[in-house]
Amino acid sequence: MSASYRVAAEFGKFSQGECAPLLHNAKREGWLKFTELPVANCWSIQLEVLQTPPRIIALPKMPALVDPDIFEHPGEISPPLQYTDTWKSVLSAKAAFDNAQRLDAIRKDMELSLERKEIDTEKAKDIIERVKEVAAPVVLPLLSEELEEREREEEENAQPTKKRKIESSQESEEDISEEEEEVDPSNIIARDRSQKYDNWRQPALRAECRRRNLTQRGTNEDLRNRLIEDDMKKSPVKKRYLLKKRDFADTQAIEVPDDEISESEEEEKEF
Repeated sequence: MSASYRVAAEFGKFSQGECAPLLHNAKREGWLKFTELPVANCWSIQLEVLQTPPRIIALPKMPALVDPDIFEHPGEISPPLQYTDTWKSVLSAKAAFDNAQRLDAIRKDMELSLERKEIDTEKAKDIIERVKEVAAPVVLPLLSEELEEREREEEENAQPTKKRKIESSQESEEDISEEEEEVDPSNIIARDRSQKYDNWRQPALRAECRRRNLTQRGTNEDLRNRLIEDDMKKSPVKKRYLLKKRDFADTQAIEVPDDEISESEEEEKEF
């Protein structure tokens, strides 16, 4: 990419004024080439970008800069001199950006946010996508490098966390297994029986508890047993169902005579 600018002779050369450090540093870094020539009562500078700049370059204000579009013929100034408030561009391999200073501010904000961990990588990616249309390849490498470093740090931090989680889960499983070994088997049977029956008989149990002004937990063990007995008395089918599904594997299990079961085949079908 190349561009040509002219400035009134009374303001001196570009390479000796406000932009001198920028131009000479860029030339020394090898990505910018410039040539100055006197043209009529102006100094003309030809800028040529040799490769993508390593960073954003926001050129300083230069009131003496003449807009190159006002020159109709080489060596002439017509119409009268018009000065721009600032160089409106960021030198890049693709194009001149009109909002270089704003993009530079975005980059700085992103760097600070990433350093302070105030922004996650997903949000950073969204910002990069929005800036792409304007920033082109100059801003993106800067943000991408920070983003890659941030992702690497997150992965490194996440690995020991995963290890700690795995270790803690293994320890918790060991603790649970030890606790299960210490529990009385009869208590486990009773707890499983009451829990399974509650899940199946919950609506009736709740209604009966409300009718007798009892809470559903703690004081309803006798009520639960009475309800089980009532269900068994009412129907042999329910009796067999309870014995089969609720797993009464203790002394409270009731044996069902074969003749009762055979007599209730029709009722079982309806159930």
